[in-house]
Amino acid sequence: MTEDGADHAQPPDAAVESRDPVPHDALHYTVQLPATPYSVAAARAISRAWCQSAGGERDGEALELLVSEAVTNAVRHAARGPRDLITIDITLTQEVTETSVSDHGPAFTAAATPPDLEQTSGFGLHIIAHLARTWVVERHATGNRITFTL
Repeated sequence: MTEDGADHAQPPDAAVESRDPVPHDALHYTVQLPATPYSVAAARAISRAWCQSAGGERDGEALELLVSEAVTNAVRHAARGPRDLITIDITLTQEVTETSVSDHGPAFTAAATPPDLEQTSGFGLHIIAHLARTWVVERHATGNRITFTL
């Protein structure tokens, strides 16, 4: 709700805006999945298939793991229901694989704190921080976006 009383929020299923133009020599893939636990397995399979389709020496297992962790976080912490969507964008160039996972959840403070050896969950951002070349969490118009590179 804004000061003028108008609600400019987009619906939960609104598409997330793209950040940067895709380089001309890149492969770019986008998919939207429902914010359900079943989408975690789908995201893993899609990530691996996209890497395989690009050929070369890409680390499909690392991409699969990091996308899985990011989608799991979106499902567990941002989803209000199965009609909410999670958007996965993957851009594959010769040098880098850049991946973004966007949700429509509330703002949060991203911290990849070292895991407590007693905990049984909550390792997602720590795993992403450890395996990715770079990573950042940003707030977009309707939710959050984590972007990482491999």
